[in-house]
Formats: sequence, C-alpha cells, structure tokens
Amino acid sequence: MVGGTVTGMIVIGCYVSLVDYDPYDSVRAGLTALPNAAADAAGGISVSDAGGLDLDAKLANTNEVTVARMGALTDWINGGRLDLLLDAIKAITDNLPENGLLTNIGTDTARLTAVRAAILTDWIDGGRLDLLLDAITAIGPTKAEMDTAHGLLATETKQDTAQTELNKIGTIPALDAGAQTIGAAISKLADDNAGATYDAGTDSLTAIRDRGDAAWVTGGGGSAPTVEQIRIEMDTNSVKLDTEVSTRQTLGAGAISTPVTVTVEGLPRDGVEVWVTTDEAGLNVIANGTTDDSGVVTFMLDVGSYFAWKQLAGVNFTNPEALDVSA
Repeated sequence: MVGGTVTGMIVIGCYVSLVDYDPYDSVRAGLTALPNAAADAAGGISVSDAGGLDLDAKLANTNEVTVARMGALTDWINGGRLDLLLDAIKAITDNLPENGLLTNIGTDTARLTAVRAAILTDWIDGGRLDLLLDAITAIGPTKAEMDTAHGLLATETKQDTAQTELNKIGTIPALDAGAQTIGAAISKLADDNAGATYDAGTDSLTAIRDRGDAAWVTGGGGSAPTVEQIRIEMDTNSVKLDTEVSTRQTLGAGAISTPVTVTVEGLPRDGVEVWVTTDEAGLNVIANGTTDDSGVVTFMLDVGSYFAWKQLAGVNFTNPEALDVSA
C-alpha cells in the first residue's frame, strides 16, 4: 500500500505491484531465464509463424535422422554414390526407343506371347531345355576330368611319348623349295605323280571326261550322229564281227564236252552263230560254232565260268548268258 499526506488534498492510498524486471531491457526485460537475443533471431526464442509448433514432435523426428540415414541421404545428393548410379542408368535408358521415354513398352509387352513365355520357362533353372543342357553336360567329361587329362598330357613322360611317335614320321622334306609340312609334301608328290604341268582343272579324270562328253555331242563343231549314221556303223561292225568269228571258227580246246542249245520261241533253231568268251565284255573269244538242225552246238571247254553269245539275223538274243562248266 502506498499512502501519505498532502496539504489541502485528500490522499487515497493504493496498491502498487513491485516486479523484478528491467523495463529498459528491450530484449528480455532483464529476465536472465530468457535468451539474450531477439525472438526468431540467432540464439533467440523460436517462433512459429503458422502457429502450432510442437517441439517434442520435432525432437522425435530429428531423433530418426541417424548416422546411417544421413549417409544414405549423402549418397543421394548431386555427385553422391547413388546419384552417380542413377546418372549412369539414365545414360543407358536415353538410348532406348523414343529417347528413353519407353513409350513402346506396351507394344513390346504385347510381343511376349504365350509361346515365347513358354520358351523362357523352358530355359529357366529346372526347365525342359535347362535339364536337356544339364544332361548333355553330364555326358561329356567333367571339368575335373579334363583338368586331370590335361595334367597327364603335360607330364614329361607323355611329352616324351608324343615326341617318340612324331620322330617315327621323320623330318618332312621341303620338296622343290615348298613348305616343310606334311600337307605341302603330299600336294607336291601328287603333283609330280601327275606330271610337272598337271592342272586338276584340265587334266583330272573328271575334266577329261567332261571334255569327252562335249566332244561326243558336238563332234568338234558338228552334231550328234543321225539314225542313218548309227545304222551304217552297226552294219559295219556286224560285218567285222562276222569276219572275226569266221576266222576263229573253233569249238574250243578244253577237255569237257559242253553242249549249248538255242531255241527261238520255244523251238530249236539251226544256223545260229554261238561263241564263248572268258569275260563279260566279250573281248576274249575262246570258241565259236553254229547250231545244227537240233539247235545244238557243242564246245570243248575246261572247268570254269564263261559267257555264251548268240547271233542270227532277224532275232534278238539276250547277250551274254552265263555258262558254267563243271567236271
């Protein structure tokens, strides 16, 4: 209570509250419990512009920011480890269709049909094709077996054996200044055997045959023989054959009587010229004769296998026929 006396006045006492602060301290009014800095300034009291600031909630959130999480955030900043990884991925995807926007992904997905998906399933571990590859691998030698075999080949004993076998071949000569290899030697020997000027393109049997075929057709610029020319040639050969047969008229000089019967349409035929050769080509004639009225001509042959030939104008015989003579 504040009171007193004043001359000529009535003094009414009043109560005045006394507080321990400094009204001249514009920062904290002399209250040392408050920070000595302006509110919302560095070192000052935090101010929530929007209101509703929950410091306990903020503290709980900041406690979630651990050292490990801060390391992950550091990886994500520009130039960090994960940021560089994303940059590398982007560099690859930028080269994809549509400048990396992947607008064709729907089309690409549509291409994955059930058949193609089944093929992919066959290739996965345990799939049909994967098991097939496993079976193929199981057939061949294992890596360990191959390593063992390679080790055996690498031993000095095996090398000596291989060298011994190679020594049996001897030194390969360099023929006519050619390469000193087996292939070069064989090629040179083949060339020398065929002649120094041998050319497979013109001198081989195939090349000669081809030229002969061409010459037969063209006749050196002409054409194939006509039917009339062929008939004349056949008649000429027949005359020559008749002469050859007549000059060698003999029934043979063997020890075994060998009759040959000739029939035409089931009936014996006389006057048929018959000759016997030792070869199927008809080159070596050893006996010949003509059938009698009974269609028989008897040769004197030794034991063996022969060929009988028959000829009569106007009749076609099957020539030659095998003729076996036994004791």
